Amino acid sequence: MKMQAKKRAGGFALVSYLIGAVSLVILVGTVLSASQYGRGSSDRVWVHANALLNQTEMLRSVLMECASRYGGSSTGAFPAFPATGALASITCPADGQVLLAGRAGAFVPVPPAGLSAWSYVNDATSVRLELTGNATDPTHQPILDMVASRLGGAAQSTSAPKLTVLVVKP
Repeated sequence: MKMQAKKRAGGFALVSYLIGAVSLVILVGTVLSASQYGRGSSDRVWVHANALLNQTEMLRSVLMECASRYGGSSTGAFPAFPATGALASITCPADGQVLLAGRAGAFVPVPPAGLSAWSYVNDATSVRLELTGNATDPTHQPILDMVASRLGGAAQSTSAPKLTVLVVKP
């Protein structure tokens, strides 16, 4: 009888070790998945910031190329650049063609999900591109901040969150 009681006690000890091991595996898995979630968020910021940087450079180059072809008379602060308007319909003053309608492979870029469409402004202060994020999305401000820091003095990010990218300033 004593022998059977020892075997049962040994079996219970083995079961308790197995339960402890399974609990430890679950704990490690939870910690690792939480760290992957955090990293996934920073990866998302990096990927979206790079997408916006690419869009910014494409838009700036299309606008600068248009201005370089301008040969007209000088009226307004920046006559060589298109007038303020929706990106899909701005026309180059040099030839009257819509800039982002597939000309030279350039189309209106679509920002990452949740961010507003790009807006284009040509007024007395500057020619600029603007983009607004959603204040409730915790990744929008870091995305716009990263773009602004990578563009240096040519861009500014505010806590709205809003990104302003200068194309030209007097």
